[in-house]
Order: sequence, then structure tokens, then C-alpha cells
Amino acid sequence: MATGGFAAEITVETCPELKRALHGAAYLIAGLTHLSELRLVKARFSGPEFSRDGELLVLGIWNGRQAGGGHVLSPEALADDGLLEVGILPDVPAVNARPCSTDCSTRARSRSGAGRSPPVSRGCS
Repeated sequence: MATGGFAAEITVETCPELKRALHGAAYLIAGLTHLSELRLVKARFSGPEFSRDGELLVLGIWNGRQAGGGHVLSPEALADDGLLEVGILPDVPAVNARPCSTDCSTRARSRSGAGRSPPVSRGCS
């Protein structure tokens, strides 16, 4: 799994000793301690069926069912099907915020012979 935005920053900032001691909880603690630094990042994605240019809080790209620790992200995903799963958490307003549904991830076909194609997502926005 690859991440972007706030998630990637937290992954880098989380102390290795804390990761060894607390495993996944280390990221939660690091995220909570860095909430004041939460900001949107600009990103542009394009693919055969989708184009998105805008800001986001968190980006996730993966090619299988689970992320580290066995957390199921995409129950129907296969690591060898040539598709990528993409999840985008766009800006969430402070008032009347609704959580992103599981429909935030969309599968993208890779280009034959050229590795994975650019990520494609219909997102939640």
C-alpha cells in the first residue's frame, strides 16, 4: 500500500520505536499529535475512465485485499489482476461532515507491458 497526504506524513513522522512497541496504534497516536498540522494537498489523477484535479486529505493506493496488519480494504481485490485500488478522502467540512463510504475506491486497469497505470478513482467528492 502507498499513501499520500496526511497519511504519508504520519507514516514518516511516526517513531520506529513506537511502531515496534505499539504496532498500528502508533500511527493513531502520531496522527492525533499532529492534528494541528492537518492540511489539504493538491493532486491530479487521470486514467481511461476518470480524471480528478483537486485537493485531498488522504490518498491510498493498493493492489490487494488487505493493508498492513491484515486490515481488509477491498474484499474483492486481487493482487495479480492488473488493477489498482484507489481511495481518496477529500476535504471534509467541519459542519455536516459525512464519512466517506466504501464506494471511495475504484479499480483501475494497468497498461500492458508498462506496469501499473496512473491511479483512477471516482472518489467521494
